[in-house]
Amino acid sequence: MPGKPSRVASIVVALLVLVSLAAGRLVADIIVAPNGLESTEGNAVTAYPFNTLTSTYPTMRVQHIYDASHFSTLSGPEYITHITFRPDGGQGAPFSSTIPDIQINMSTTSSSASAPDATFANNVGADDTVVVNRGSLPLSTSATGGPPHDFDMVIALDNQFLYDPSAGNLLIDFLLYSQTDGTWVDGHWSAGVGRVWASDVTALTGAAQDFGVVTQFTTVVPEPSTVVLLALGGLGCVLLRRRRSR
Repeated sequence: MPGKPSRVASIVVALLVLVSLAAGRLVADIIVAPNGLESTEGNAVTAYPFNTLTSTYPTMRVQHIYDASHFSTLSGPEYITHITFRPDGGQGAPFSSTIPDIQINMSTTSSSASAPDATFANNVGADDTVVVNRGSLPLSTSATGGPPHDFDMVIALDNQFLYDPSAGNLLIDFLLYSQTDGTWVDGHWSAGVGRVWASDVTALTGAAQDFGVVTQFTTVVPEPSTVVLLALGGLGCVLLRRRRSR
């Protein structure tokens, strides 16, 4: 009958809808590094990289390295979509401001978290990716809960980073091209995290320490897998061919 959709066409449409819905399904993992500090205050505090006005540094570069062991709960490579911080339980305070000029990179590094290389370039991995494009970045916290305070200093990445813990440690590279007015954040002295920092964004070397900012990572892996999606698309093609052959 003219105008009546065929059975094959209906199946194909249903498959396309299913693929579209399935592609949008994401399963999120939340990881706090260093592990074990999800609801425990870190043993230190730091102003960097979100409160450089305390030291009147005009620019700054801060690299943080997280040992791959902190991501042992991941079943495989996953995309990091957000990084979130919390104000220090003692010195942190509410604020809402905009960092005027910042860029954030991520890469997989072979450098040790407990003993990072003092030369910035030696810590940067081959998959170095700009995850927050250079420009202004709004940042705020209510400094509620705890101690420790809630993780509410959220940075949504402009470009998700695919991280595979089996390939090495994780590097976050903060490039601050202007002074920032923020608050003190929760930090931790630990062999599982490290940082290198310098009071000049163009510096080639900095001070290396086995210290890091307590960080919450949001990671996602698409479900179902790409293989399943391709199989569904292939089935649709088969049905169309059957219809044409008739």
